[in-house]
Amino acid sequence: MKRRLTDRQRAFIIAVNRGRSQTAAARLAGYSCPPQAAWRLMQHPKIQAKLQPVRIDLQQAMRMMRQAYGPKPKPKKVGAGGVSSNARQELAQLERELTKLIGRTK
Repeated sequence: MKRRLTDRQRAFIIAVNRGRSQTAAARLAGYSCPPQAAWRLMQHPKIQAKLQPVRIDLQQAMRMMRQAYGPKPKPKKVGAGGVSSNARQELAQLERELTKLIGRTK
């Protein structure tokens, strides 16, 4: 005889699939000690099987996003004083131009 999932186990699966944390899902399902119940429920093979497709869908969605938008851009290197090298070069160029301009007006 196959044992079916209980109503509380099904409620736990639904809550987790809707984005609740495992502890919150166990609390919503009516377990008296949610943290321990959540851990125990996550060890149950039938519950893992019901949650697995959702994890796979999320992984596929992340892959699709990476393909559509490309990899994350690398942050620019920041030197001393918290200024990027590009900003430092632009500032040096601006100083040279200002020096030329001020030198001409004297």
